[in-house]
Amino acid sequence: MFVKDKKQFHQEAYVIDLVSPLIAKGQYISAYREGGVNIIGATIAVNDGCLKSVLTISEWFTRFRKLSDEITLILNVQDINRAVKENKIGIIFHFQNSTPLDDQMTLVEIYYRLGVRVMQLTYNKKNAFGSGCEEEVDAGLTREGESLIAEMNRVGMLIDLSHAGNRTTLEAIDHSDQPVILSHSNSARLCPSQRNVPDEVIKRIAAKRGVIGLNAFPAMVSKKSMQPDLADLIDHVDSIVNLVGIDYISLGLDYYTGQWPYQEDEISLKNYNSFVKCGVWNPQNYPPPPHKYPRGLETPDKIPNLTYQLFDRGYSEEDIKKILGENILRVFCEIWK
Repeated sequence: MFVKDKKQFHQEAYVIDLVSPLIAKGQYISAYREGGVNIIGATIAVNDGCLKSVLTISEWFTRFRKLSDEITLILNVQDINRAVKENKIGIIFHFQNSTPLDDQMTLVEIYYRLGVRVMQLTYNKKNAFGSGCEEEVDAGLTREGESLIAEMNRVGMLIDLSHAGNRTTLEAIDHSDQPVILSHSNSARLCPSQRNVPDEVIKRIAAKRGVIGLNAFPAMVSKKSMQPDLADLIDHVDSIVNLVGIDYISLGLDYYTGQWPYQEDEISLKNYNSFVKCGVWNPQNYPPPPHKYPRGLETPDKIPNLTYQLFDRGYSEEDIKKILGENILRVFCEIWK
């Protein structure tokens, strides 16, 4: 297939990047459009409580009104199809932690009614529902966590286990009646990190009919250098395909505002030090900035290069469509109500 054909193929495929802290404030949407992305999972909250999370959602509602010709809120699969047809960027509300609940289970349905369609149980640390991946002891899913999973299953909110500990993840998989996902986690066998996951977890996610989203954050891709190559990320695709098949991979590239080139190194380092000091990030998993994403995939406008390299690696059109969006779309079809 010629490069011209590859470009057209990428433009016509459904491209869903489910994890983007980068557009939390509505910035850089144009970069995703240049990259041929149809649907973006916007990080609405990480360690925020109820009030701040609701205020962030309200800011997005204002944004949808002002930019109605460019973006639209995604509540169901029909909305995804409509967004693509109308050439709009679809926005999925994604919580990267369960802190917006303020430990109140009844808020799950409220957030679902407000548009939240994906929520992580934890973000690196332990909370009322389970243990994060950076805890010295992973105590597993709590009773409250079991109840949370049941409630998310009931309303149709997709359970995301990225940033959770391995024991918590495995127990959450067992307790869910529906597929669960790792929205942005790579293979720990290829890149040892508490944020990546072992083969056992990947197998169990696949057995539950979920997906593992490829994460482009450099420290999760390779330990060989500060800036990995795009080929290193494709190695994670190969590893997952060889382990469980092509049907269980998606995209959660995790571009964020503190990365190069969006923020000056001095400011990024100051923010990084504050994250480490308050315990949000562990230096073992998150090295100091600059955080330069894989060569050829540094920013969202370069996402077509991922498609091109998948072709070069020998993946078929059908396989690449699954990775870019069809696999996670299948999960949405099964979960969302």
